[in-house]
Amino acid sequence: TTYMTAYQCLHRVRNKKHAKDSLENSRILVVGGNGAVGQALIQLALKAGAETVFATASEKHHDLLKYLGAYALGRETNQWLPKVKGKMDIVIDLVCADGYYSSYVALKKTGQLICTGAAGHPKGGFSSNWWSNVGKSANFMNKAISYDIIESLLSAPLEFRHDLIYLLEQLRKKKIKPNILARIPLEEVADAHAKIQSGGLDGSIVCLPWSK
Repeated sequence: TTYMTAYQCLHRVRNKKHAKDSLENSRILVVGGNGAVGQALIQLALKAGAETVFATASEKHHDLLKYLGAYALGRETNQWLPKVKGKMDIVIDLVCADGYYSSYVALKKTGQLICTGAAGHPKGGFSSNWWSNVGKSANFMNKAISYDIIESLLSAPLEFRHDLIYLLEQLRKKKIKPNILARIPLEEVADAHAKIQSGGLDGSIVCLPWSK
């Protein structure tokens, strides 16, 4: 799901009315770049020809972001927004720290915001926090789109299958390199989920389909 989310955010859900068909020469901001999806976004965006990928994270994760080829920015909004305000072709927000407001402000006039932070929008709509910040702006509505991987699977299964096969082939050819932190049996899923929810992980945890 990590690379599928990243791939479809970059290539499937962008609003063509306000975004380039190609990612070549694009400037992309990933809010929450150190997590598994953030890392996948950096790899896939650069692979698709993005000019620069900016990624936000705590300073302890900056070496990782630079290794992946991203331009590392601080975690807090006041650390990164002044550097990218009004300059981004695409912003993918995995955090929703302030209802996507700062991510919206980072966009160029023709930019596209993709919202996929878990706290930001329940199924079928955006959060009250989002609405109070910018939800009443028609311009925001024209620039923003949300992504949910389950909805994508159910609404376009053939497209989903195509993308999955493509990503598996890229993995087989070692064109993408997932950062696997651990491989765990089913009994340890609850503990692993708690670690993921607490944040700060630098990669993926793989669940093996069998017990100890």
